[in-house]
Amino acid sequence: VFHLFEIKTFSFNSPVLPKNYDTADNIVVVIEGNLVDKITKQVITKRGDIVNEKDIINKKSTEFKNDLIADPDCVIAICNYSKFIEELGGTIDQLIEKSKAIESISKIALFKNFSQQKMQLISKMIKIEKFENGKNIIKQGESGNKFFIVKSGLVDIFINNRYIRSMAENACFGERALFFNEPRSTTAQANGRVEGYYLVDKDFMSILEPSLKDYLYSRFYLQDASVDLKDLDFVKEVGKGSFG
Repeated sequence: VFHLFEIKTFSFNSPVLPKNYDTADNIVVVIEGNLVDKITKQVITKRGDIVNEKDIINKKSTEFKNDLIADPDCVIAICNYSKFIEELGGTIDQLIEKSKAIESISKIALFKNFSQQKMQLISKMIKIEKFENGKNIIKQGESGNKFFIVKSGLVDIFINNRYIRSMAENACFGERALFFNEPRSTTAQANGRVEGYYLVDKDFMSILEPSLKDYLYSRFYLQDASVDLKDLDFVKEVGKGSFG
């Protein structure tokens, strides 16, 4: 989205934004210096901040009482709000939701080494699903193609109808469904009203290069807890007795 922004430079005390400027029209980022009220000399927006960011998020239209001037020399980046939203593909609320989802996903081991570019692609693929109390999100024995992250609420996990544990906000489950077409090993059930982010296997696979796919497959095989003694080959004895 950087190509949408126009960079403007202003000398000390020169007008940057007029008093009738509508904060809902554009996104203005202060790169250097500060924007100061011409009359009161109060700093309205400092370096690194967005002019009236809360108004943009809340879709609120506000005009300044006085002109905003540069103090000292000032550099701003300005972009039309509508074009910005169109480029990112969603309303500001949806973008905030996707940002929260990406923040949650980036903490998961599977995604920790993903590039920023790939995370942006994933953000466009993420969807939200809602579940009422007692509704199964995934069911043991059934096939599925969705990976879930708990956005809000509580999810209970069962194996063979036996309660195992509960998962709260930012917890995830079902990641094997992104790679393998196999029956679910657990049931995940909404405990109260639950909202979850989910990612579909085909979308996820579409952004992976062959080398990254192979690496992630190997990671999952290493995590496979279903290996039995009969599946192992004897190599050599590494020790005996209490020391061994």
